[in-house]
Amino acid sequence: EMYGQEQQFRNWSSNIFHVACETFCLDESDMIKDAKKALTTLPLAEETVRFGKPIPDISIKCALESSFRKQLIACKIKHNKLLGDCTADRATIFIDMEPEIELKYEPGDHVGIMACNRKEIVDAVLERLKDIDDYDKPLQLQVMKETLTPTGAIKTWERHERISTATVRDIFTRFLDITTPPSTTVLKYLANCCSNKSEAEKIRKLATDSVAYDDWRHFYYPHLAEVLADYPSCRPQASLLAALLPPLQPRFYSISSSPLA
Repeated sequence: EMYGQEQQFRNWSSNIFHVACETFCLDESDMIKDAKKALTTLPLAEETVRFGKPIPDISIKCALESSFRKQLIACKIKHNKLLGDCTADRATIFIDMEPEIELKYEPGDHVGIMACNRKEIVDAVLERLKDIDDYDKPLQLQVMKETLTPTGAIKTWERHERISTATVRDIFTRFLDITTPPSTTVLKYLANCCSNKSEAEKIRKLATDSVAYDDWRHFYYPHLAEVLADYPSCRPQASLLAALLPPLQPRFYSISSSPLA
């Protein structure tokens, strides 16, 4: 995920698994069938990813817990203030939080904060997406999977494993990392979404030239909204872009205070 290789790894792991099953003559048990079904995902494309009906409509907290497979604790912020000087790259903030349940911890543990993307960045990205009319309607991201049977291949739509039912606005606010510079995989897709050939060629060069990509990423470090602003003719499909972007990771902070205090 750090280097945008997740999709390539998925394709590789799927091929390895199928070859291993044939090489070691594994029986077609239910476990093997389930594993093959899970790994047999068609390449991500505009035809194999879509937003479908929610199944079911759940709270944003439950959706995040399902996606990250962790129990989350909601906290009410009682007090929030800036301490000392604030510079361009550093700030110290005092936040007094009241959790909904008692937190048990020891010094040295970490607390993971589920951050949100800034509203202005999310809004700028949403303005450029196609195939979505209502950004605040709950939907379920679905991916087409192909299952091989004795009678042939069967294609079915299944829920995305990382993103639960949520609105498109919430998905781009809470589930997806849109502030890290887009990976080469995302850039290749964005190049295909440009109606202007010159813009498409510029993005394609970044996506295929590793030196140019590294220089661009290090020097500009643009978020997704800035990339879209640089290429006005680019209009990606919301569902496929959501499937290609990496998940928004929790931010971890070490706990140095003692509960005995």
